[in-house]
Amino acid sequence: MEQVKYRKGTDRSSAIMRLENLIKENNNKPLVIRSKDGEEAKLSKNSIQKLVSEDAVKKSIDNDFTREQHYAVVADIDNLFRNSLKVSTRPDRNNDPNVKAIHRFAAPLFDDNAAYITVKEATEHGKRIYSVELIEMSKQ
Repeated sequence: MEQVKYRKGTDRSSAIMRLENLIKENNNKPLVIRSKDGEEAKLSKNSIQKLVSEDAVKKSIDNDFTREQHYAVVADIDNLFRNSLKVSTRPDRNNDPNVKAIHRFAAPLFDDNAAYITVKEATEHGKRIYSVELIEMSKQ
């Protein structure tokens, strides 16, 4: 069951390999994924690097999750996004003219925990999965 995988976690290289294989299977093109509420976002090689970045991992660690749990969620980001719902949309905090909006999606994990998936909508490249943060809902 997925919940066990999220609790236990995985390593960084396994997470990267799984997502890179998804893109390879898609003729090395970004993978378009649709959420439960019909929103689409692309998963690209650039997305993978953002998802496993130290900044992204640190947010999950700061929320009392392990590095390995963060990587397990990253490894399954395609399925999590498919099961997510949009919870907010806001303008870019840096007022970047190339960014139309920042969208936040939530997907259930285990117990009272969720994955917050950030999608950046750019004027040129559309919506791309940008980051993920593990959170405990009762602390929100």
